[in-house]
Amino acid sequence: MTDQKNTLLAIVLSALVLIGWQVFFGLPQVEKQKQVQQQQAQDRAQYSNDLTRFGGSNFDVLYGPGPGTIIVGNQTWAIPKALSGATLTLATLTPGTSNLYDNFQGSYVTPEEERWSVFSKETQRLTDELQLHFEGLFTRRKMTDIAAASFPLALSVPASNPYYINPAGGTDNVTVLAGTSSYFASPIVENRIDTGNFSVGLATSPFERWTADVTAGYTFERQHVTQSGSYNAEALDAALSDPNPATAFNPFGGASSNNPATLASIAGVSRQESVSTLRTLGLTTAGPLIALPGGDLELSVGAEYRIQDFNTTFFSPHTAAVSSGDLSRNIIRAVVDEYDIADEGGVRRFRLVKRSQT
Repeated sequence: MTDQKNTLLAIVLSALVLIGWQVFFGLPQVEKQKQVQQQQAQDRAQYSNDLTRFGGSNFDVLYGPGPGTIIVGNQTWAIPKALSGATLTLATLTPGTSNLYDNFQGSYVTPEEERWSVFSKETQRLTDELQLHFEGLFTRRKMTDIAAASFPLALSVPASNPYYINPAGGTDNVTVLAGTSSYFASPIVENRIDTGNFSVGLATSPFERWTADVTAGYTFERQHVTQSGSYNAEALDAALSDPNPATAFNPFGGASSNNPATLASIAGVSRQESVSTLRTLGLTTAGPLIALPGGDLELSVGAEYRIQDFNTTFFSPHTAAVSSGDLSRNIIRAVVDEYDIADEGGVRRFRLVKRSQT
């Protein structure tokens, strides 16, 4: 009874130490890392599309967090950045111009990461011949990344759109090349990964010099990924073709030029949920089989039963979830036989191993 109390006390004290370390040392370090990373996102001239200051070229792109560029044939017209919600007119457009953006501005050089783990290993002797053993490890990782300031968004605008304008004349569709963050949220990816490894078993010595061990194990990995700034392509096309000014999508302005309800019906957060599990049940036994002049013939026998599963579910904005089902369900049965002959000095002279698996 005293041993059980001591074991319980050791587990509680270990948990308190881990919690205390996380609160007084782990969290302040995480906050400090966030501040440093935010500062780096603003002050790292070398992580940029524009390398002219270093003697290189300017690799700025046609999409970013601001107004886009109208493209008709081979001609371009930059949408003015100072519209401030005003209606776009032909007089405000200049042919041969385009809006360029540094797509690395505000992005992360390396992902932000936070990790903590809890580990426990316990043994408890139940009787002289029977011992209970347990091992457990749980780890949580959180990662946040902004790979780019925006993702490219090519919008084909029909004449039915109430905000339609064609600087080249005519009623053909015009293309607006802009960035997703101009209308929707910034593309921030957050990834949380939980992993666990747990095993419990009974070890016994039923006969002299014979041992046996039965172990059950469970291992899992759960991954939860979200990305803001995603959108539903079908909903976006429908809003571009909508002739109603109150509900149509205005590609020539930013988020402030669009009905919030319209944006909410298009944009959202995409998610991915992945679960991988491994369940095992194993038995091992070992001991002398036959006494020989040169030493005992020892037998070791092991058997294991495994079930492996993997499943992924995808969630896109304003669409039904799509599940992969059990992609790789695998059941493995294995038996291992091992024979050893040792001389009187305990030096192994012969080994025969046989393994079968289904």
